[in-house]
Amino acid sequence: MLTLIACSIKSPRKRGLRAGLTLIEVIAGLALMGSLVVSLLWARSRFDRGWSDADRRLRAVAAADVLLTAWSERPAEEFPRTAAGTVTDGPTLRWQTHLLANQAVAQLGGKVVRLEITDDRAGVLLAVDVVVPAEAPRHE
Repeated sequence: MLTLIACSIKSPRKRGLRAGLTLIEVIAGLALMGSLVVSLLWARSRFDRGWSDADRRLRAVAAADVLLTAWSERPAEEFPRTAAGTVTDGPTLRWQTHLLANQAVAQLGGKVVRLEITDDRAGVLLAVDVVVPAEAPRHE
């Protein structure tokens, strides 16, 4: 005769298995996410600052191009050697010219005039050196 014995096998509880996260794990995850957000915001602000700097420099190049084109259409004696003014396209852009000492150019009968385009916030954005003929002595 065959007898069957019913037995139940209980699996032992695993102590390392849990369903949730501990408070320390949650805080560590939040710290990692916070540092990621901070680094993304920092990178974005650097990008925006670089973009605005490049935009100001492009406006300065365009303003210098307009000024130099207008001045080149006049006689060389009328080229502004020491002057200043504002750029009409940008309310914060200003231009200034002044003479630079250059012996080699002076020996050839010319002078070096530096055109600087400046911004109220960023200082000098662009400097262009132009060689112009030395002013002829005026005969009266």
